[in-house]
Amino acid sequence: MNGLTVRAIAGSHVVMLGISMPRVDCDGHMGFAIHRTDYAGEEAKWMRGLKTFEETDPGFVAGSTYSTREHPVQGFAWSDYSAKPGRRYKYRVLALKGTPRDLQPFREVEVRVTTEAEEGGDNDVYFNRGAAASQEYARRFDNVRPDEGNPGDGRWAWLSRGAAEAIEDFIGLASGPEFELRVAAYEFRLASVADALARARSRRGRADPLRRQSEQAGCARRRLPARCEPGDREGGRNRVAVHRAAD
Repeated sequence: MNGLTVRAIAGSHVVMLGISMPRVDCDGHMGFAIHRTDYAGEEAKWMRGLKTFEETDPGFVAGSTYSTREHPVQGFAWSDYSAKPGRRYKYRVLALKGTPRDLQPFREVEVRVTTEAEEGGDNDVYFNRGAAASQEYARRFDNVRPDEGNPGDGRWAWLSRGAAEAIEDFIGLASGPEFELRVAAYEFRLASVADALARARSRRGRADPLRRQSEQAGCARRRLPARCEPGDREGGRNRVAVHRAAD
């Protein structure tokens, strides 16, 4: 063993690497270069980051990315946010010494992981892109908000990452009176989901407790949760979406 170790934790779209190296080897350590092999995609490449050495900064425009072989990761935890569900990956981690202009590997370790599939098991799990993706959103879309009046805006699809579509597909499985849907939602205001629930309700052909449960979630009863005080913008949106689904 060379003293350098790595632990990988894989989700569906993210692989987190935790790296460890003896303190005695950290003198002169310049950072870690990370290489990924994607077996399904038949792709092998050095992963990229956002930080550079001042001495070798190529002067690219803001938001550019740089190879970790030339501008290594200067930390012991790193995450790959470009992984895909149900894929096998190999990560090679190289510890580098030297100077920014002459980086030399002195330790190397590799780890293999398989990311979780979003569907196919007893439960399907989807994650949209939230606050953790804000920097990448700004880089891709110049930090311009998606058009709330246009469900076809491609920025919504990127943020959803299949989650909204999977919700609508699942609701669509309720095709008759033998089905019953129970929904737990936080900030329930997607018109497309509300419409899908309304269509499912109409297919059932009988009364159900959706309205009563939804009114509780939408703050339409006498006692209002803190998030739904009168005048609260999000609470108002929740109520609109809830009634859209229940009517």
